[in-house]
Amino acid sequence: MPARLTQDLRNTLQSLLQRGLSFSKIRNLYSGVGNSTLTRLRKLYCPDTARPLGGRPKKLGAKTMSLVSRELRSAEEPGYGTTIIEDAINSGLFVDISKTSLNDTLEHFGKTPSDVRIQQDIATPHASGITKRWFTDNGFNLDKIMNWPRQSPNLNPIEHVWHLLKLRLNRYPTRPSTKEELERRINIQ
Repeated sequence: MPARLTQDLRNTLQSLLQRGLSFSKIRNLYSGVGNSTLTRLRKLYCPDTARPLGGRPKKLGAKTMSLVSRELRSAEEPGYGTTIIEDAINSGLFVDISKTSLNDTLEHFGKTPSDVRIQQDIATPHASGITKRWFTDNGFNLDKIMNWPRQSPNLNPIEHVWHLLKLRLNRYPTRPSTKEELERRINIQ
């Protein structure tokens, strides 16, 4: 059972919350205080305080995000439209996708695997032995494959695109009830 807060600590936390300090900053000062405690105190002492919206902060401005979105929609390079994969992607499926989409893209631009640098995050399907073996067997240099932190918008630009798409899809009043409806909405965006 967690220890009860002393009155001094409770007063200090109340003051920090009322001044608008974030939970993470408060927890840096008082590491023994959990988020649930801070949430309870904020509701008790600061019921009208605007709470942060959460989610990933935007790192790109609206103008840049609009440009990225427009470029993706108007691209004439190889692409397969929208493909919704219902299950989790494992290494085998990732390799199957790479066999077609990656190789077709290289062929379209007249490039070979040794000409390009691959950027991907370190999700399990990207970093598994099966995937590394496929890259090696197909002429890709593993040293030129950049493994970025998982879902990092600072280092992985596609995360900005996913974020923008999710924002647009969340504007609909209801969630799509079928895969086809989701695909239709994605194509509209």
